[in-house]
Amino acid sequence: YAHVLTAHAGRRKLLSRLGMDADDPIDEFLAQALDYERLHTPSLEGFLHWLEHGHLEVKRDLEQASRDAVRVMTVHGAKGLQAPIVFLPDTLQTPTQGDSVLWTESHDGKPLMLWAPRAPDRDTLTSETKTAADTARDLEYRRLLYVAMTRAEDRLYVCGWNTTRTAPETCWYKMIESALAPIADKMVDPLLADALGGAGEVLRVETVQSAAPEPADRRKDEVPDIDALPSFALTTAPAEPAPPKPLAPSRSETDDPPAASPLDPNRSARFQRGSLFHKLLQYLPDLPAERRRNVAETYLARPLLKLSEKDAAAVCDEIIAVLENNSFAPLFGPGSIAEVPVTGPTDGRDINGQVDRLVVTDTEVMVIDYKTDRPPPRDEESVSPTYKSQMADYRAALRSIYPNLNVRCLLLYTDGPFITELSDE
Repeated sequence: YAHVLTAHAGRRKLLSRLGMDADDPIDEFLAQALDYERLHTPSLEGFLHWLEHGHLEVKRDLEQASRDAVRVMTVHGAKGLQAPIVFLPDTLQTPTQGDSVLWTESHDGKPLMLWAPRAPDRDTLTSETKTAADTARDLEYRRLLYVAMTRAEDRLYVCGWNTTRTAPETCWYKMIESALAPIADKMVDPLLADALGGAGEVLRVETVQSAAPEPADRRKDEVPDIDALPSFALTTAPAEPAPPKPLAPSRSETDDPPAASPLDPNRSARFQRGSLFHKLLQYLPDLPAERRRNVAETYLARPLLKLSEKDAAAVCDEIIAVLENNSFAPLFGPGSIAEVPVTGPTDGRDINGQVDRLVVTDTEVMVIDYKTDRPPPRDEESVSPTYKSQMADYRAALRSIYPNLNVRCLLLYTDGPFITELSDE
């Protein structure tokens, strides 16, 4: 497309024919082509199907009051716009040519392309899809007629252009003519007579826009019986709960620890480090032990992460040390789950969070939260109050989910590594 527009002067020719208003749609079309190429397997039929069903509209301020110009538009492009006088210049044609390439959904819900040969050679699925496509095409043709007829503010001219082929009864012109003929007056329109050199007889109907009639069963003098209202209509609404939405346990309501300065040069690196640990500890435990280091090194070497070889190696060694520690094996073994959403009540409020890892056995529930603090605290008394509050919320929610199991809260510090188990207190 870019080659046609540039090397073959397509853009210059389009603009000379259609005016500068065509510039925006050309640019938008190219942007859509690039988007499709980035997100899908490049294919001409696939792109045309995607574009046709995307319902993209490019709208601009086309008020004509201050412009001495005639707008030539498709009906699609005229949606939402109006003008004092509107011509429908080509209303004798109907869409009869169906698509040879059809699209339907496969068993897994993905688009499936079908080729529609001659009718005798079609299988059942292709025939049904072809019929549905033709029906949708005809319905859209009628919907566009409504759009076209409602663009005029004062006057609407419905015109046609005769060819050697007889106009079908289902074309716009015939549908409008058959509806208006019983109520229309025949007259010569002076504008058309001047343009056509004398001829210009038309069917003319004058109408006044009005609101839809009031339904007969809606009596304005009827007053509803106030005693018949349900009880909730006469009851003051209760106060909104505080807070009105679930709290995330990882977002502290205290000032501990102090917020990091946005000017701290290590701030982004600190967040990135924690994100890398969570991501790799989510997926590496599911891999065979002999593959974990190679997968971790490959992931950490991605240019997008912008890690130096030294930093990548340090992160990799720290993660592998966690996974190779035999005392942590139950936390990453079969039956353990990573990144588990937890929602439930605690202390009269609802929480909505996500625990790093969860282990549920016949006797207990272990909730594990990863921490990359440096230096890490070595005992429970030194653990941040924020972490304690976070784990207390998780414990309360999990106790409501597993009322018959003991809930244990564990903080896994990767620098070491070691685990701090929080007591019930």
